[in-house]
Amino acid sequence: MFATSTRTQEQIYMDFYHTGGRAQPQSYAWGNSVILSGGAGFVVKEYFLIPGGEIHSHYHRESTENWTILEGAVMLSVGAEKIYMTTGESRIIRLGENHSLKNVSRYPMQALMVQCGNNLGIET
Repeated sequence: MFATSTRTQEQIYMDFYHTGGRAQPQSYAWGNSVILSGGAGFVVKEYFLIPGGEIHSHYHRESTENWTILEGAVMLSVGAEKIYMTTGESRIIRLGENHSLKNVSRYPMQALMVQCGNNLGIET
């Protein structure tokens, strides 16, 4: 649906600021994400995961994430813990926690993610 981009996260943030907050969706194997808002030390993204789509295990050294499921069902893995989440449920991912997210339904999943911290990068 959307073209795959090879732009860095920093380039995406800069585009967001220069277009007045109208960032373009980024396409991945698991679905799409779009930056809704951002500033010094935070970013708000909307995620769309295709059925079976999975954001693989990673962690953040210097930031936290708060995931809220808007529509659909996911399996959130945080360390060894598996958490089934559905519409309206939220979970905070703390500094350094390995986590992954998989759409476990037959329908697309939509979520909001707010990330806060000094470094919004991903560690694998």
